[in-house]
Parts: sequence; structure tokens; C-alpha cells
Amino acid sequence: MDPIDAAEIARRMRAAVVQESPRHPWIMPMIGLLVGAIAVLGFALVQR
Repeated sequence: MDPIDAAEIARRMRAAVVQESPRHPWIMPMIGLLVGAIAVLGFALVQR
């Protein structure tokens, strides 16, 4: 998977979550960490 595509997907997911649940500010950093970890794992697999 392209890192750029992953970043774009993460951006859209975050935007959707922000629109759906504005009263849960802790969801954002959690999703950011999850997406970051998945992106790093995917990038590491691609580099191997």
C-alpha cells in the first residue's frame, strides 16, 4: 500500500469521526495512534 494513500485514508477517517462524535476528544488521538501504527507496519513490510 502506498504511504500517500494511507495518509489520505487516515485523513478521511479522522474527518468522519470528528463530524460524528464531537463530544469524545479522546477518540482522535486513539485513531491517530492506530492509523500511525498500521501505516508504519505496512511501510516496514513494503520495505522488506
